[in-house]
Amino acid sequence: MDGLVQTGPKAYIHVDRLNHNFSVIQNHAENCSIMCIVKTNAYGHGGVIISQALEKVGCKWFGVFTHEEGIELRNAGIDQNIFILSKLNQVAIEAAVEYSFSLNLSSWKDFELLEQFYIKKQILPKVHLKIDTGMTRLGFDFKDTDIVLDKITNFNTLDCEGLYSHFATADEGDLRYAHTQLKRF
Repeated sequence: MDGLVQTGPKAYIHVDRLNHNFSVIQNHAENCSIMCIVKTNAYGHGGVIISQALEKVGCKWFGVFTHEEGIELRNAGIDQNIFILSKLNQVAIEAAVEYSFSLNLSSWKDFELLEQFYIKKQILPKVHLKIDTGMTRLGFDFKDTDIVLDKITNFNTLDCEGLYSHFATADEGDLRYAHTQLKRF
């Protein structure tokens, strides 16, 4: 087996085309900021390089899965907003405060962790509220949105800067369920 060269699929990212595509999407989303998801090393394409290229053309938000990925982007000079998609834990909350990350708020346990952190440190990171409209993976049930919003309102030191959901079938030919999810949202 010595000297055996393995080959496999390769992906070539043309940064100029990536930047063009981002600009086209941003132009269609007037008055909205686009969040580019660059988790897992930009799906194996080089998270730092992709993020640096997108930041140069105006990307204001980057989504990563872990706080370690966020720290890697900060250490590479990314100054824009970074959103951590994974579930909350104490270490992620601490990193979010230190590195100015926004966190995913998706469960009642998350509220408890944030409340406990605030009691100890008197500071909180910003959060985005995830509503489960049908993916059934993470998020508050869409039927409980009023209860969740009341909790956020009463937790006046919590800065909820965003609200989001996740389509379960948006990439399939039949979009009826995606439309149902959008109505729920």
